[in-house]
Order: sequence, then structure tokens, then C-alpha cells
Amino acid sequence: MACPESLACQDHNLSNSIFDNIPKIEGRPNYTVDIERFIGAPGAFVFREPKASDLFPRPEVEKMLKIAFPEFPAQMLQILMIMARCYVTQSGDGEINPARRFAQLARDRSDIYLYTVGEFARAFPIDIEAAVDEIPND
Repeated sequence: MACPESLACQDHNLSNSIFDNIPKIEGRPNYTVDIERFIGAPGAFVFREPKASDLFPRPEVEKMLKIAFPEFPAQMLQILMIMARCYVTQSGDGEINPARRFAQLARDRSDIYLYTVGEFARAFPIDIEAAVDEIPND
């Protein structure tokens, strides 16, 4: 069966392509940030490993956060949005907006927020500035 003329098909036919020789890697397991010591009861945030697309902000979320939390600098919002996109919803969360909830946590309990950011960065080291510096902002 012949492949249709398309970019995907052309890539498929390049058997010596470097892309064909790159092995896939397993994703890291979810990471749990235990916050019991802060709240005096069992509690934790669970995050999945960030994907490349998670490093780039969603304009509508960024706009909402800038309006609701004008005191937060751009770098803080970037980190917050990445964490929110990687947050694994837990039973009992209901219909939440993780970006708004983490922003509110940063405002109300910076100790828990900063601890969570540190743990997230330790589990999933990302040079956010290097990743997004070359991308123009609109």
C-alpha cells in the first residue's frame, strides 16, 4: 500500500533519519509534595512531569492571573502556570482552576507555596528562563 503524499509520510520513508534513531524515554512518575507539616493534617499536592507544551503559557490563563493577581511578577506567573498545568487533580478537588488556586495559595500562604515551588523544581528541574527567553511575547 502506497503512502499518501504528505509530510508525515515523507518523514516515515526516511528510515535513516536521526529522528528514527532517538529512543523514547519513560516519563517520570508523579511527584507528591507533602504539606502535612504546614496544615497539621494529611495533605499533599501531586504533579506529573511537565511536557514541552507546559512551558508555554496559555494567553487566556495568563491574562486572568495578571488581572486577579497584579502584584505577581511575570516569572512567578510562569512558574505558577507550569505547576498548575502539571497538577494532578485529587479526589475531593471538584471543579477547580489549579492556576487560580495556586495563585491564591501564593498570596495567602507563601510558606506553603514557596515550599511547593522548591519541591516541584527539585523533582522536575527546568531552566524556565532559558526555555522561554527566545520566544517573543505578544
